[in-house]
Amino acid sequence: MLVVDLDFEGVADDKEENPGAFVRVCDEQCEQEGDLLPGLTLKGGAGLTGSVTFEVTGGKGGIQLYSDPQGLNVLPLYNQTILISELPKTFYVKGYVVSPGPRDIEFHVTSNDPAMPCQDKVKLTVVQLKLKSLTFTTDHDLLRDNLNPDDYEPTGDVFPEPKWQAGRQPYEDFPISHTMGQNVGIDAEFELLPPGSNPPDFALSTQGPQGFHFQQDVTLPGGETVVSLTSIDQVEGRIQRIDENSIEWTIRLNGRTALRKVAGPYRIFVTIGTPRDNTDPRHVVTWNRMARAMQQAEVVNSTDPHTLVLSIIGAQGEYYLDGFRPNAWVLPNYPVNFRGDCGSIIRYAKNVAYMIGIPGTYDHIHVYATDIAPETPIEGWPGDGLCTQATSDGFISHPSNPTWKLWLVDESSSRNRYEAAARFSYGEQLKYYPGGVPYAQSDNAIDVLHAFDFLSWYEIVTGSWLFRQIEHTYP
Repeated sequence: MLVVDLDFEGVADDKEENPGAFVRVCDEQCEQEGDLLPGLTLKGGAGLTGSVTFEVTGGKGGIQLYSDPQGLNVLPLYNQTILISELPKTFYVKGYVVSPGPRDIEFHVTSNDPAMPCQDKVKLTVVQLKLKSLTFTTDHDLLRDNLNPDDYEPTGDVFPEPKWQAGRQPYEDFPISHTMGQNVGIDAEFELLPPGSNPPDFALSTQGPQGFHFQQDVTLPGGETVVSLTSIDQVEGRIQRIDENSIEWTIRLNGRTALRKVAGPYRIFVTIGTPRDNTDPRHVVTWNRMARAMQQAEVVNSTDPHTLVLSIIGAQGEYYLDGFRPNAWVLPNYPVNFRGDCGSIIRYAKNVAYMIGIPGTYDHIHVYATDIAPETPIEGWPGDGLCTQATSDGFISHPSNPTWKLWLVDESSSRNRYEAAARFSYGEQLKYYPGGVPYAQSDNAIDVLHAFDFLSWYEIVTGSWLFRQIEHTYP
């Protein structure tokens, strides 16, 4: 140890002048948090007699000294003569005003013993650290801002970056969608004043929901700096909507809090994967569509693709023959069992599956059969059915009675040209899900065809269809 020695808490002797010591501006939040103040300790070596002179020079208007770490008893900033018998003596430092430049404050001690001349100094910068914005780099970055609750069209603009920005009011920040089971990436923008301070690395840590914990040493030289961060854990592996997700940031310098900031609340849609086929107008990702898909899928409490497809289709209830919906996203606007025809139900389920990124191959197909081979299901695409096997009038005619036309008939005696179904494969498993039979699934198309009771002939008489003959009865 030197004959006289100044030690600033947390700062090594060889760093006391460059980069020096640092204290943060203690604002109202700092006062409320009640952190203890860092100490500056003056020591005297063996054999030193008399006194020492302690001085504070430079921008001393930006700090205040105290005799206690709680900052209760103010000490003067003018030059002091301190007896050796009073050493060691500790002053506690609080910052009030940001330094105009780095290391503008100097603590200086000089021995007054002519036999042992010596001096030591510590330079100090009062800094202010701000978290200015957050950009979620692992956000799917597809959500559009159509916030009209009745708008399920592919409207609006993609929410801009940054998704969080200081100064916005709660819930003015922009939502994100994120894949479950993955780490979260963030570009965090900080501002450290004064520029050019060049302090040691800051220790950053956060508290938040699963997947939003960050812990990393970051370099902030002064001025504005963007730091790329990756969470140390992964987002919980389930489909969910989070509306109250805030992250508490704690950033420490030399063991002392430099910033404590709660950023949020964020609104986050946690999906199975990236939304699919976003260039198709039916699958463009919007706030309303994502919110609806999340509401539909979250209650299933499963991430198994087949379970989800089965549950989404089944939740729409019985098909409503007159319920063709050009935009299938509107189905939940209607009561269960009146939401849509079987094709609309299958289209809606596909919309939801694509919105939350369900993996697998989802084919919307039409299953039907003709009188030539009534037990041989034909798997066609939307637009296909008995009509595509027909003569010029759009119907299959009876070979002996050409005014009789062929229909697939269900248990309610409704006439159909096909059964719309989802042919869905994931992994090694292929399943068929008929849109007209809630919670039904099968391994083959024949079971979909068996959703009907009969293949029958009808004739139109004075504007009404009259039953004429059963061609085939389904089990």
